[in-house]
Amino acid sequence: MNRAEQFVFTLCRQSFLSLWSYPNPQGKGGKELCDILVVCDPYVLIFSVKEIGLKETGDIQVDWERWRKAAVEESAKQIYGAERWLGTAMSVVTKSGEIALNIPALSVRRVHRIAVALGSRGKVPISIGDMGKGYVHVFDEFALEAVMTELNTITDFIQYLQRKEALQETDL
Repeated sequence: MNRAEQFVFTLCRQSFLSLWSYPNPQGKGGKELCDILVVCDPYVLIFSVKEIGLKETGDIQVDWERWRKAAVEESAKQIYGAERWLGTAMSVVTKSGEIALNIPALSVRRVHRIAVALGSRGKVPISIGDMGKGYVHVFDEFALEAVMTELNTITDFIQYLQRKEALQETDL
């Protein structure tokens, strides 16, 4: 794991997600599926973590757009790819190579997509919503840490994610 992935995994391990968090599980061809996979039947949370330093060229709009593409859109692509692969999987091989993780059946599975975009130093507005193939929750390091330390259970976290999605849908 790189430094950013370790930061997020540590937050997961020190929180209510500790029993269900798996770093760098393997997907197609033994390649990394996502950065962190959380499985708590029927919920599957797919985390992608990107640490992209914000380059300040003097054109704030261009800087924001470049950062968003590298940090948020690339995470969304990884998440959507992982979700697509999980649609054909019954289990996931952990990083250590053990088949230790059964995935809930598609008929009951509820997926939440979470992009963690680090490196903006709080200077970039965070975009959220459907980025092409389903709602993606986007957190920076400050927001993720606040949520993970304020909520107490995985049920609280799932309800928080569901309510964010519902609120976004009513704004459309």
